[in-house]
Amino acid sequence: MDERSPAQFELDFRTGRPTAITGPIVTFGERAACSATNARRARGILQVSQLSPSRESLPPDVWAAAFIRKTREWDVPLISLSKLGLTCDEDDFLESKTPQTFQPLVSGAEACPYVDKTAGVVYKLFFLLKNGALGKKLSYELGASGRFECVMEDATLVDTLTKLITLHDAGGHSTEIVGLSDDGKYLIAKQPLASPFKDFEEDQKAAVQAIKGVPLSSQGIRGGAVLIWVNGQPWIVSDLHKGNIMRDADDRPTIIDALTGAVPPLAYDQLRQVREAVQDARDLREGRAPQARLKFEDVDDRDL
Repeated sequence: MDERSPAQFELDFRTGRPTAITGPIVTFGERAACSATNARRARGILQVSQLSPSRESLPPDVWAAAFIRKTREWDVPLISLSKLGLTCDEDDFLESKTPQTFQPLVSGAEACPYVDKTAGVVYKLFFLLKNGALGKKLSYELGASGRFECVMEDATLVDTLTKLITLHDAGGHSTEIVGLSDDGKYLIAKQPLASPFKDFEEDQKAAVQAIKGVPLSSQGIRGGAVLIWVNGQPWIVSDLHKGNIMRDADDRPTIIDALTGAVPPLAYDQLRQVREAVQDARDLREGRAPQARLKFEDVDDRDL
């Protein structure tokens, strides 16, 4: 879908770019437009990010010129932090210029969020560290004990872009990849403003159902873990704690953030629980009822 054509887009006065998220309510058409935009912008951002390794070795003016040229080539929105409503000092400390209307929210492990109270939207800024890390991800790995375990690791720009796309496309809270800050230090995303959950356990269950998640052994990851099937492959989703479960403008429980990770082929091959969860998640995504299975069965020791 071309960013400049459909009626699903309006101009975001803070970013100066077309947006599918203009307030707390996002229609089905706007959500679909957002998915297409996310895929296109992510491709462009990844092309531009190839300049990052050379940033420290090039003179600042040379790097800046190459950065701007690359963003134009790939149509990656460059967002002025000042126009967005923020100031940023030399230590990369962000501060709102109008905290009454552009209010900082509690920062998470990955992003600094700011709510535009008038528009009813939240902007999230992910800081790209010099080592290339950007947020966190899940990794399902074979440990020294011979058992697969979920561990949390530093994410790359690719990982974080993939997570934003995956959670949005799965049916989590609507999320738009906005672009990069004009200094190249921040990835910027946008969501409708959400409200607190009402009953955490019930809302968490409903939010998991909304992304068609299948429970998976959490292996010590807080908030449990579920498996989903999105865009042709399985993903593990976790970190579904109280800060990541809210309600949207239609009062439906939703996941506003989480950790995601790919399912390694070895885990699929060796663990029956993973294979069954993948099949169930795919059935749910494709509109089929999951297979009925006996409650008590012989289970491989690696699945216990």
